Amino acid sequence: VAQINEVAAVAIDVGDFFTAPSVAELATIVDGAQDLREHLPLVSRKRERPLPLSLAQQRMWFINQYDTTSPAYNIPLAVRLRGPLDTTALTDALTDVITRHETLRTHYPDSDDGPHQVVHDPSPLEPIGTVIDENELGEQLARFVTAGFDVAAEIPLRVALFEIGSTDHVLALVVHHICADGSSLMPLAHDLMTAYEARVSGRAPTWTPLPVQYGDYTLWQRETLGSEDDPESIISQQIRYWTHTLTNLPEVLELPTDHPRPPQQTLHGAAIDFTIDNDTHHALTELAHREHTTVFMVCHAALTILLARLTNTTDITIGTPIAGRTHPHLDNLIGMFVGTLVLRNTVAPTHTFTDLLHHIRDTDIAAFAHADLPFERLVELLNPPRSTAHAPLTQVMLAFQNTAPVALELPSLTTECVDAGLEQAKFDLTLMLDESVDAGIAGHLVYATDLFDEPTARAFADRYLRLLDTVVREPSVTVGEIDVLDGADRVLVPGRGPQGEPPVLLPDMLTTAAAIDPSAPALFCDNRELSYRELDDQSN
Repeated sequence: VAQINEVAAVAIDVGDFFTAPSVAELATIVDGAQDLREHLPLVSRKRERPLPLSLAQQRMWFINQYDTTSPAYNIPLAVRLRGPLDTTALTDALTDVITRHETLRTHYPDSDDGPHQVVHDPSPLEPIGTVIDENELGEQLARFVTAGFDVAAEIPLRVALFEIGSTDHVLALVVHHICADGSSLMPLAHDLMTAYEARVSGRAPTWTPLPVQYGDYTLWQRETLGSEDDPESIISQQIRYWTHTLTNLPEVLELPTDHPRPPQQTLHGAAIDFTIDNDTHHALTELAHREHTTVFMVCHAALTILLARLTNTTDITIGTPIAGRTHPHLDNLIGMFVGTLVLRNTVAPTHTFTDLLHHIRDTDIAAFAHADLPFERLVELLNPPRSTAHAPLTQVMLAFQNTAPVALELPSLTTECVDAGLEQAKFDLTLMLDESVDAGIAGHLVYATDLFDEPTARAFADRYLRLLDTVVREPSVTVGEIDVLDGADRVLVPGRGPQGEPPVLLPDMLTTAAAIDPSAPALFCDNRELSYRELDDQSN
């Protein structure tokens, strides 16, 4: 859509692809679309002083300043390099990449007018390299990627090279989310490969200059979206859509947890892996094509049903990340573009799965057509009850990947990605589905260990697989009749416990305790002690 709009100077949206699924039909829509030849071009421009943050960067800045020691928004890349590594060429290549992408040499100080971007001039990277033993790698790497950043005082980029042997190294990079996103790892790896190949040959890289830098995008984004004071601006139109769509949204999706929700998220997480096999994947694809949807939409519908069953509710919201690269000039740029869409659907138990799928298709398309309003601004506008115990608006994420994995290939070296050991749970559950043409779909379920134990998360994944198998075999099945339990689950269903005690107010409980044994110790603090009678008297 971004490429068509740029080349043809029109404004079509994702929904037009579903309205006009053939090239001929789409061409007709493009011919009749609004001519935007006067629209604001994304070009390199003279910088304002100070250079503002992008809308997505603003929340990253506030989160970082709340706790500069937290690694929650660190993005690591660790690669093992085996073979004759030219460390000087690698250092020069990293300098080339940092020079090429301004965002890798930018920090974000505060001012009376709020935080802004300060881009530093290119400078040679200091020599890197630390000699370690193999058995130290895990600990050293974990310490490196989990250290925090203060983005207001330092450039949020760190590079390390761990030398395990003369022909065995691990290159580790970590950036803060304020200056990059997951999709940035692809251009980062590509540019590093290009630069290293040039440097080992004794020359500087000869790459095509980037058409714009992140600062240019920041200015373009703000001007394109317009002012919220203008009711006809893009941002005002999208605000109206989202405030209507998410009105009266439940504060939290109450999943069945193993542990009480703590008052503040620790963000500690773990993950389980599973696979949607080839046969099921092919059946999902055929179902998606038959119903004029996508595999993502089918997986979204299945997850919606599972959450409705787990929570015994019908109002289900799921977040999904979007690349946010709405212009071809942004494809090869390192920067923070990713956004979050909140997809809200009602699950009617009497509807068929295909009914729900069509409803979800409409919901998803409408959301994608209003994806320019940053999630961070949406949270501010809706102003839900703020809590440190859970994420706002949605507590479950669905991330669907169908792009090539990041690969770093360097001359005379064999490379292998290394697990950096940074598993953060920003949400209660995050389901990541990685689609491959020939290898099915790899599932990765990240769960908050504050809330769930591993067997529970495993059960969630098993039920999701069981649900997918059911809907691809019988898409017309009624949603309320889909069985998500296995034999072991079903054995527990008829169980009933004893009648619960009647509810008692906390003050009455304390008074009763004081009457039973008034002299018994109730509180200890700093060598002081209060009996139940004293505590009851003082609290009264």
